[in-house]
Amino acid sequence: LVFFFIVFEVIPEEDAVELILQDWNLEQLIGSMFLHGGLFHLIGNMIFLWVFGNVVCGTVRNIAYPFLYLFLGISGAAAHLAFDGNPALGASGAINGIVGMALILFPVNRLKCWYAFSMPLMGVAWKSDTFQTKAYWMIFAWVVFDILGLIFGGGNTAHWAHIGGFSMGLIVASLLILFNVVQTFDPTLFDIL
Repeated sequence: LVFFFIVFEVIPEEDAVELILQDWNLEQLIGSMFLHGGLFHLIGNMIFLWVFGNVVCGTVRNIAYPFLYLFLGISGAAAHLAFDGNPALGASGAINGIVGMALILFPVNRLKCWYAFSMPLMGVAWKSDTFQTKAYWMIFAWVVFDILGLIFGGGNTAHWAHIGGFSMGLIVASLLILFNVVQTFDPTLFDIL
């Protein structure tokens, strides 16, 4: 909603700019999670939140989930400030924290993935299909993307926010299992290891 309020000028742009993560300011640590760099950034975050967030929310319950989400987002933002420091916006730290929790709580859940591509210069017309994979493979690929992004740079992706949120999600989910705060009916990463 905040993204669309800014686009349709319900919230003035100068107010939104003050929420961009630039400093150790609680308003920016939280506010930056509700800003996005464009519609595709927002859609990408919402897809990851939909795929991984539902199962995590169902496990920790509706009352705890928003607070957990904010905590993971602040953790991702703190990692970004500590290791990168460039201005940033987006909910990627929080969402990657949820993904980290999903890796611990539901590593073997099956994900149905859709892909599409076209390479007209190589004679490949539009092709799309679906495939299924276990959650840990998709999460592994995403973490590799972030590590390669840190090594080679490029783009405007806050890789440290991703890794910070993801790491905190791993820690939080591990603690929830260790102290029997949550119960899952699928094998956890601890069960597999």
